Amino acid sequence: MAVPVRRALAVFLLLTIGMPVAAREACPFVRDPAFWARTAVPPAPAGELAVGTLNVFRLFDAEQDHSETQVLTAQQFAARIERIARYIARDMGAPMLIGLQEIEDDTAAFALTQALKRETGRDWRFVLGDVAGDGEIRNALLVDARLRVMATGSLFRRAPRAGKPLHDRLPLVVDIDAGAILPAVGRFTAVVVHMKSQLGIDRPQDAERVIAKRKFQAEELAGWTATQAGAGARLLVLGDFNAPALSAAADIRAEPLRILLAQGGLVDVAGNFLKPAQRWTYRYKCSLQELDHLLVSPALVKAVRGYAIVRGDTCIRAREKCSVTGSVSDHEGVVLKLR
Repeated sequence: MAVPVRRALAVFLLLTIGMPVAAREACPFVRDPAFWARTAVPPAPAGELAVGTLNVFRLFDAEQDHSETQVLTAQQFAARIERIARYIARDMGAPMLIGLQEIEDDTAAFALTQALKRETGRDWRFVLGDVAGDGEIRNALLVDARLRVMATGSLFRRAPRAGKPLHDRLPLVVDIDAGAILPAVGRFTAVVVHMKSQLGIDRPQDAERVIAKRKFQAEELAGWTATQAGAGARLLVLGDFNAPALSAAADIRAEPLRILLAQGGLVDVAGNFLKPAQRWTYRYKCSLQELDHLLVSPALVKAVRGYAIVRGDTCIRAREKCSVTGSVSDHEGVVLKLR
């Protein structure tokens, strides 16, 4: 990530999720009591497997080894890890698989597995994705140790496009076998993604570049998922797509998700369980957006038993300024249940 991009990101965070509380509370929806109501996702009942996704908002450890604008103390890092683990365990219902975005390295991932063990009494492992170029944050998958990890890998390691990586956070692919404890669920493939953000999409000098990169990312991923789904693979593609699901056809922000659904052989099952107004996972100024999704291939559609979005301890509704030193996330978690 070049220095100008880092500065742009810092300004973006300051102007959006870092808005003063008074300014954020001028938004019309804050007058709706339902916005402030906390809603936890119940743990999966016997025979079901819960899978979640959560963007952990630039979860860096306590070392200055990248472009952290504020390095956490060891105490701040430990406290943030514990808070995220509580959110996963209590608000998300402790899914057996949790896809993470914006995590720095194995130090943070390992710390989360240990904190989750303290919260849940279960053993956990992690699989960490790769980055391309000078990327700093990556995807990860936290896995309940009772599940078998059959294979892991990252997609799209090929040469960069126009001299720059197309995917800064490479999609993480993990083959999971749940058959030993959940025979009805069996084996499937989880793909954790974090697509290019919308940063710059509304600026004339940046829009063409941002739109093109988001489109090419989606097309490359759609080509891969279409091949897998066409062969009958049981795919679960989850993460921060940075693309709303409910926008008008002309809304260019939604293009990556439209490509994945139209060309990638994937199905968005959220509408079977949630009303449109319930689907938001992110707050941009006075706009609530549904950016985080769990998509499935046709071979998994009939196995889906539930889909829910958490309303928990994130800075979206916590009347606090979103902070990498203390907040759980600037996104809400999403949970899908399989049987």
